[in-house]
Amino acid sequence: MSEVIEKRPLHLRLREVAEQRGHTMSSLARDARLNLNQVRRYWYNTTNGLAKGPPLREVSLPSLETLANLLEVSPADLLSQECIVQERIETDTISLPVKQRLEQIAS
Repeated sequence: MSEVIEKRPLHLRLREVAEQRGHTMSSLARDARLNLNQVRRYWYNTTNGLAKGPPLREVSLPSLETLANLLEVSPADLLSQECIVQERIETDTISLPVKQRLEQIAS
């Protein structure tokens, strides 16, 4: 069973980090051995995997860890700054537990 965190819209920096390292969406999915549809959702930050769609609301932490390892960054590095700021302002949001869990995975 995968751990899934959900509640507020999330914004991942997956596309930015992957492109900096020379990955396309397809190469990232292939090299990470993840479903292309899942990578597409994280790439576009939408629940339907389309460039314009409903905001992403859940992330599989094991998948995020796999992507981070492939890109040689910590899972927390894949969260956008707005997720981190939201965590500091609203400690009752899901962002704080997500950040703590990502830090545990990274260590």
